[in-house]
Amino acid sequence: MKKSVVILVLLIVVPLAFSTGAYLLGDRRVDWQTADRSSAGLLPKASEHPAAVVRVYAARTVRWRGIFAVHTWIVVKEQDAPRYSRYDYTAWGQPIRVDGFEADGRWSVPCRKQS
Repeated sequence: MKKSVVILVLLIVVPLAFSTGAYLLGDRRVDWQTADRSSAGLLPKASEHPAAVVRVYAARTVRWRGIFAVHTWIVVKEQDAPRYSRYDYTAWGQPIRVDGFEADGRWSVPCRKQS
């Protein structure tokens, strides 16, 4: 029983405590509307990569939800297609958002500027 509790603490409680601390020490004024959605440069240009592609991306959600959750999206490209298509599941608006952001777009809040 003791060993199970120690394992539970190490695998769940400690990472959760670190995430909570990072959230509390960070800039909580930012939100999803101000998140950086530009390309992270993870995908080659579609015209330079003729093969078909299916990729799944995940990134921490913004604000306090990032302690517990990630946002996932799927990027696909048919063989010889001129562009990638991105599919996001959202709980608001249209449930499946198509090409709402860059295919390999960032999903993060802007960093605080250092003075």
